Amino acid sequence: MTAHDWETWKLSHAFRIGSGTTPTSSDARYYTDSDGTPWVTTAELRENYISSTQQQVTQDALDDFTALRVYRPGSVMMAMYGATIGRLGITEIAATCNQACCVFEASEQFDNRFLFYWLWHRRDNLIAMSVGGGQPNLSQQDLRKERALCPPLETQRRIARFLDEKTARIDGLIEKKRALLDRLAEKR
Repeated sequence: MTAHDWETWKLSHAFRIGSGTTPTSSDARYYTDSDGTPWVTTAELRENYISSTQQQVTQDALDDFTALRVYRPGSVMMAMYGATIGRLGITEIAATCNQACCVFEASEQFDNRFLFYWLWHRRDNLIAMSVGGGQPNLSQQDLRKERALCPPLETQRRIARFLDEKTARIDGLIEKKRALLDRLAEKR
């Protein structure tokens, strides 16, 4: 099978797509430092895996705010507006999120790491679809309409593994360069 034979899927046909909300911040019953449900904000979307969050919400928050849905580990999250528009993350934990995140939870057709890289590849095009004067906004409806190439699952996994390895190598090189620049600055 060649790339010409790959199917194209509308994301809304392949994924469970959702979002979240922000519980009332002035009500201490809704937030906790430990033993809560991780709550992802767009500030935590940095093109990497999310294994913990700065804030956690309580069971009261989950009970009182029906838009707070807990998504499974492996969910891909994308920032839909503001300074972080287009930023991505993949959860390693079950988590909920605020309303600025679009969540792609599970699919039988796609490997979520493949989707992560697909959305990263499409980011500039997706941001170009955003509307709004002072603050560009991507709508969840636009993301639902987005189409993605859908190679066989094993091919997706191989592509994702390859990109994981290459991005880790690049990140390592960037870190070495940053350390070298820090040492040079010290010598000056």
